Amino acid sequence: MKFSALCLDDILEDSPQTRFMVKMFEDDAEKVHTFAASMQSSLERLVSAQSESVLSLQQLSSLFQNYQQLNFQLERQENDYAVAMDKFGATVSEVLFKITALKWKLCNVFCFKLASWLELMLQQLQNCVLHPVRKLVNEFSLIEQQKSLYHELANDMDGLQIRLSRVNRKDSPKKIEDLSTEYGLTKKRFHKLVPVSIENRFIAVVKIMTILQYMSNKIRMISVTVSDCSSVLS
Repeated sequence: MKFSALCLDDILEDSPQTRFMVKMFEDDAEKVHTFAASMQSSLERLVSAQSESVLSLQQLSSLFQNYQQLNFQLERQENDYAVAMDKFGATVSEVLFKITALKWKLCNVFCFKLASWLELMLQQLQNCVLHPVRKLVNEFSLIEQQKSLYHELANDMDGLQIRLSRVNRKDSPKKIEDLSTEYGLTKKRFHKLVPVSIENRFIAVVKIMTILQYMSNKIRMISVTVSDCSSVLS
């Protein structure tokens, strides 16, 4: 059973159709929230790995190039470990130098001002991919809060309706008036919440599709940038 719209009158009447539709939105929002949270976790690991790769190359180059300075007393003169270590360190240093030199080529050719294509990809991942996902997860957390409030108000209304149905002529007018006032205030709060709650759920489900499309375009741009930078290095 599918719904494309819900009449305002149906919302205000708190009909079974309203609650059924809200339940569908809650289920969809929960699934997308779980998916977005997992996406955020994976992207954070990717960004962290990219940051760590740059630092690891720098530390590795420094480590191997400083091997000869250790001066092992028992090391044999004909041992070529030091030479191999220094050569490997120089190779890593050369890679870092090319990445740094690529900064100026990128500035002149591609109009980028980042230190390297690794940093460029990291910057785009953080700003263009990870940031929208974090924002989306926060919005779904707000939806979860609205979900709890919605069910709380719905249960209060159900309880008040039961109490009103049990009112008899022997009850004092003051008690009946207080109960009616409480029910009216609860229903008013419910009417204010439901349209906003449904609208937020709909917007969030649509927004995830928009963000996924935006992320797809940015990842394509990152892929093109990496390919261009690799061509320059070669």
